[in-house]
Amino acid sequence: MEMVAPATTSLERLEVASTRLNPSAHHRAMPQGLPDRRPWREALGRTPGLDHCFRGSVFVLGLVVVVGGAALWLFSTLLTTPVIFAGLWIWSWEFVWARRLLHKFRIWVSRFWRRVRRRPTKWTVVTALGVLSGAAVWWASFEFGLI
Repeated sequence: MEMVAPATTSLERLEVASTRLNPSAHHRAMPQGLPDRRPWREALGRTPGLDHCFRGSVFVLGLVVVVGGAALWLFSTLLTTPVIFAGLWIWSWEFVWARRLLHKFRIWVSRFWRRVRRRPTKWTVVTALGVLSGAAVWWASFEFGLI
């Protein structure tokens, strides 16, 4: 006795086709503002000088992490992704534009990880070669007195 799969309806096919055309259909809506501040942050915000100092510190810390992640891009995209994600997350504490950027970055990362999972050997080799080339440059810079 042969089992036959039930035929799909046109509505099911339409839904599948629409998610292929618009892969972000499964993602949450774009964030519109900052989350509610904690009481300590509210108190800090009442003093303009401290508020500006805190926001500046958050910006500089996020910038250092994002630039560090961007520097890792020379070695491998797989190494870059979590570090840039962390920098955007730090920025999103205080800046609305960073929350929107973090949302778009999450969408990009989910698509990127799907590509990585399809060809894990390729990405392992690319990452290993990137790390080895970085180690070779590091070694050569000290061995030949470039630093």
